[in-house]
Amino acid sequence: LKSLEFLGLGGNKLGSGEANDLNFLRSLVNCTKLRFLDVSKNNLGGAIPNSIANLTTNLVTLTLSRNQIYGSIPPGIQNLLGLTTLYLNSNQLTGSIPPGIGLLQNMGILALSSNKLFGPIPSSFGNLTRLIQLYLFENNLTIPTSLGNLSSSLDSLDLSYNFLEGRIPSTLSQLTSLKYLGLDLNKLSGTFPASLYYISSLEVFSIMDNQLHWSISFGIGFTLPNLWYFSVASNNFTGTIPSSFSNLSKLEISQLQDNNLVGSVPDNLGNLKSLERLYLGGNKLGSGEADDLHFLTSLVNCTNLRGLIGSWNNFGEVLPSSIANLTTKLKLISFSRNQIYGSIPTGIQNLIGLTELALSSNRLTGSIPPSIGNLQNLEGLY
Repeated sequence: LKSLEFLGLGGNKLGSGEANDLNFLRSLVNCTKLRFLDVSKNNLGGAIPNSIANLTTNLVTLTLSRNQIYGSIPPGIQNLLGLTTLYLNSNQLTGSIPPGIGLLQNMGILALSSNKLFGPIPSSFGNLTRLIQLYLFENNLTIPTSLGNLSSSLDSLDLSYNFLEGRIPSTLSQLTSLKYLGLDLNKLSGTFPASLYYISSLEVFSIMDNQLHWSISFGIGFTLPNLWYFSVASNNFTGTIPSSFSNLSKLEISQLQDNNLVGSVPDNLGNLKSLERLYLGGNKLGSGEADDLHFLTSLVNCTNLRGLIGSWNNFGEVLPSSIANLTTKLKLISFSRNQIYGSIPTGIQNLIGLTELALSSNRLTGSIPPSIGNLQNLEGLY
């Protein structure tokens, strides 16, 4: 098929999951006009043949993702100088990432995630000046300081679920077009670079489950105006939740749990009209005295709120009666393991969407309101 330009075979049941499934790639060397090749979402096994290096340089998109391909990535892939998109994700590839990929200067999207790759991310990736999206999550990679030399046009960087150790390079702040930063579930430690709070294009900021320490920037509400997902959960962050947090007008998900945050929760969080999840559990918030729960009154304005967790803190005071005015979309309220006293407001019956209510291990008194029986969607009451 000497005139073939487009070959799309994705989303079938091709292959046996064994060796030789990819032998057909050798014959495609003769298809000198081929620009698009997609065999993703099949059952193709075997290793990528070295002859892939001899495919036409006219090839723009190569998609082999979501198969059972094993072995290493052939170094000769660097010969495919026309590639703008390379998807090898969700396979069983092993070995290190060939540094020669850094020669593919037209590369815009590079996805090697969900494999078994190991070793350092090649410093040659700094040569990929047109790279927009880089997905390396779920591997066994290490992070070089040169990572900040990636293209300033890069908008997605996901290195989650690796074994990244050491510090986050402050040079990442040079990625001024970044919208998605994912560093979850690694072994990163040391001080979190404050300069990352100034990448104003960021929409998703997720560094949960590491060993990082710092604080939430005092001016976060002004420097990250596009943020809708913010997770620093399960780190060693200290300090308070700044009042400017309420300026994050696009924020939907806020995961601050399992840190060492202290002080009061800002009572202006009701400005976050798009907020769906507010997770504050496992910190040292509150004083154990009155006014600790005053912020709940402002959350009445968060009409999209679905999850509210404040358990394992130091909150005192009584539950305000205004809790009855929270949105009926709310499915989860958890304030167990605090120092909350007084009675349970009867108006809690208004929260008809609740599936879980946890108020255990507090200092609550009085009887359990019979009206809780009206919460017909309730599955867990603790």
